[in-house]
Order: sequence, then structure tokens, then C-alpha cells
Amino acid sequence: MGHEIHVTEWGERKNPALMMLHGLARTGRDFDEVAATLSQNFHVLCPDMIGRGRSSWAASPEAEYSVEHYARIATGVLDHFQIERAAWFGTSLGGMIGMHMASGPETARVSALVVNDISPELPATAVNRILSYVGSLPDFGSFAEGEAWLRQTYAPFGPAADAYWRRMARSSLRRRGTDG
Repeated sequence: MGHEIHVTEWGERKNPALMMLHGLARTGRDFDEVAATLSQNFHVLCPDMIGRGRSSWAASPEAEYSVEHYARIATGVLDHFQIERAAWFGTSLGGMIGMHMASGPETARVSALVVNDISPELPATAVNRILSYVGSLPDFGSFAEGEAWLRQTYAPFGPAADAYWRRMARSSLRRRGTDG
């Protein structure tokens, strides 16, 4: 596929595999707390899909930022780790990828599927909220500004400790090059 895919790996490879896939504008690091707990019984993989986290960007966004392409990437992650069958947990976009995998040619590779934050229809208010933060990359003058933006934008995730928001900022924000 020509992409570098960053995967956070938890637990022992001898344990049953669990793939955890993030939402549209998020990263695999969103699952750190739950993945750490589940790693006692599972080999947990939390990839960053292309264009997110530490994975590479799409060379052809119109073709590559699609559920079908993400599913091919997820299959590639399973292949890389030599996993024939895995349980899946998907949030929003990650749920769509999991449903695509479970209902397509790779169905035998999905042992269980759990999805959250996904439905057949989205209320207009939810669509507008999502569009407000995925339409363009925000630019911050400092790490603190970026963390504050994440806290406000993702407040619907629910209450979380300061340490969670700091970790979320460290794993979500990227430095950008300067023009001068």
C-alpha cells in the first residue's frame, strides 16, 4: 500500500488478538487506558489509520481516505502481525471499518465485532459538530493551546482527568514545518 502505519501494541502475542480502531479524526492512542487493561487477556493492536497520529498521509486522498482502503490497511496490519483472526472494537469510523471487514471477503478474520458511536443516521447537530473540527487542520501557537482545543472539541467524550488530556494532546498534536 506504500504507507507507514503506526501501531501501538499491547499484551502478549500468544493471547487472542483484538484490533481497536479509532474514529474519523482520532488516533489509536485513544484506547491506551482500556487497551492496557484488556492486554492482560488479549494481544491488542491499536493502529493509526493513514492521515492520523503517526501514520503517513494519503498520496491520493480521494481514493485512500475511504472505508474500503482503511479495511485493506487493517488487513495489512493483521498480515504483518501474522494474525489470522481477531476480535474487533471500532469507534465511529473504526466501527464502519469493522463492519466492512465482517461483511466482506475478510469476514472469516473477524471473530467478534463491537462498535460504538455509530448509527445508520447522524443528527444534523452531530454532523455540524464533526465538520467544525475535521474541515481544516487547526494551527496552535503552543502545546497548551492545542490541549485546550482538544478539551473543548472532545468534551462530548465525557469527563476525564488532566493526565488523560495531556496524553491525548501528546499523541494527537503534530509539529508543522515553518515557511521561513
